[in-house]
Amino acid sequence: MRAKGMWVRGFLGQSTWIASERLFRLICGVLVGAWVARHLGPTGYGDLATCLAAVALLAPLADLGLRELYLRDGNHTLAAALTLRLLGATIAGFIALVGLPFVVSTEQTELILPVVLAMILSVHDLFEWPWMAHGRMQIPTICRCSVLLFGAAWKIGLILSECGTAAFAWALILEAAVQAIAFMYLSRDMVTKIRAPTRAALWSLFKKTWPLALSALLVTLYMRIDVVLLNFWYGAHASGEYAVAVRIAETGFIIPTSIAIAAQPAILRGMQVDPDGYKLRLTRLFRLFHLVGFAQGVVLCFAAEWIVRILFGPAFGHAADVLRILAWAPWFVGLGIARSIHLIGIHDQTAHLITVLIGACSGIIVAWAAIPHLGAVGAACATLVAYGMAALGSCWCIPRLRPTGAWMLQSLWSNQHP
Repeated sequence: MRAKGMWVRGFLGQSTWIASERLFRLICGVLVGAWVARHLGPTGYGDLATCLAAVALLAPLADLGLRELYLRDGNHTLAAALTLRLLGATIAGFIALVGLPFVVSTEQTELILPVVLAMILSVHDLFEWPWMAHGRMQIPTICRCSVLLFGAAWKIGLILSECGTAAFAWALILEAAVQAIAFMYLSRDMVTKIRAPTRAALWSLFKKTWPLALSALLVTLYMRIDVVLLNFWYGAHASGEYAVAVRIAETGFIIPTSIAIAAQPAILRGMQVDPDGYKLRLTRLFRLFHLVGFAQGVVLCFAAEWIVRILFGPAFGHAADVLRILAWAPWFVGLGIARSIHLIGIHDQTAHLITVLIGACSGIIVAWAAIPHLGAVGAACATLVAYGMAALGSCWCIPRLRPTGAWMLQSLWSNQHP
């Protein structure tokens, strides 16, 4: 009982700090982001959103899913993780600089370089992982909020100076650089102890992480390809309106991701110590994400038009129809995150890869069929189908995950688990 109480207090402590940072990010991101969108207009905002989405398709090569492995395996992977992430970011950046000019418009091409450089600088956020693993989220949270406030102030200055879209793209580099420097300073004792990893260590870590990296690539594909395809068929104005709806809907991801980040270390550690307790905690996590997802969906669905018009103005009015569809995406995202924790805990990254592959293929097929005829609404439907198939539908396509799918549904009314 005492151990259970300590776990709950630790979980609530981490959740509070992470949720506070995500809430602060939500407020700054939505308010300042809305101001930026109003300033740039649907076309200018669409240009920036399209470049961000296009580069994001390659960003998993810079992430490689290494955070989950670090939280599971510990400190010895940090040096190898940094090396792999820098290598992956460099490869992703090269592909983006060479290949994306053939995909985006001429106006959008000049925005690719600053977005790529910001992506490369972001790999240094791994110095936050040791703090996370030991449940010490206070200092990293304060650091992130400070950098976020700096970035928001800089963007407001750009708005008041009536700068164009390119200035906001280059501002991403400044914010990423400040955050990298801040984390390296906070973890300076750790940074000085990092030594170059051996080739054997790099290869061993890569063999463990490639399924997670590929699955992250597929997840990003069905999360961001809709913006790129919409820009391809309808132009920057349509992608700008759609990006506004996506931005609002993705604020709903904050609650499930914050809860998952806080709960994941304790849940994964408890798997070896107390298997029954591990399954009970995961069951309760499933149920919590059901409730949170439904509540968020109802609120966003009914308040969509009001939210869009107040924050972004009448120029983005068509985004409300898209938001009513995307409002239900956080429900599936939360369930998918909880199931991913379970698959990582049982070392079944291959199953996770297959689920996101099913989701990505479903989303792309629906997007390719629906966007030319339905525009932004078709893109939203394709995204929701992809989330639903990746989180739940795929469980019934993979025999060994069918008990997990039943477990996720049954968690709505029962604490029973396989």
